[in-house]
Amino acid sequence: INAEYMGKKHKFPMHFEVHEEDAIRRFFQTEGFVVVRNVIPLAQVSATVDELWESEQLLGQNDVTRDDPDSWGDADWPADPVKGFLDVRDASALVCAWCNRQAPDLVRAFQIVLGTEALWVVEDRFGTMRPTVGVEHTDGSIRDHPEWRTEASWLHVDQNPYSTPGFSGVQGLVALTTATPTSGGLAVIPRFHRERFANWRLGHPEAETT
Repeated sequence: INAEYMGKKHKFPMHFEVHEEDAIRRFFQTEGFVVVRNVIPLAQVSATVDELWESEQLLGQNDVTRDDPDSWGDADWPADPVKGFLDVRDASALVCAWCNRQAPDLVRAFQIVLGTEALWVVEDRFGTMRPTVGVEHTDGSIRDHPEWRTEASWLHVDQNPYSTPGFSGVQGLVALTTATPTSGGLAVIPRFHRERFANWRLGHPEAETT
């Protein structure tokens, strides 16, 4: 989520530092999401981006080259071109991704919103979006690539409203690049976890959904 944009539009605080524990907890419980910044050192962020491009488990497969947009076409791009998901083939081969999950401030952020120090850490997936406007190619040309645009809107919930209608977990996203209103990225619906989640479940019998 672009915290600055959401802050201007909806009067939300832009973000919190991890030491603002009470404020983080209150905001999360009220709004259903929270932005905590600086949970990973910048050097580690840079190293993670390098790993994303270079690891054969991630973008460093096929013939994809970081500095050559001509190699970013759908034929070689390993991520899902529709939603941008990049699943990890062998999570044990990654280094930075696991270091991030042990970063003290990131761990503390999850402990704050979950209300427990006992965490179950998993390796999930990466989200990658190719630029679609003003891409500079190796021949010096500047081109737009609308065909690289991911799906614009696919509203969904990641918790089963029938088997787990109450609070049962937290899904987190570590932003490795700056998200802006025009760059694309995660968008959330504030306060959906309250009456709206329960009412949606009641209004949509499980047999009518897929």
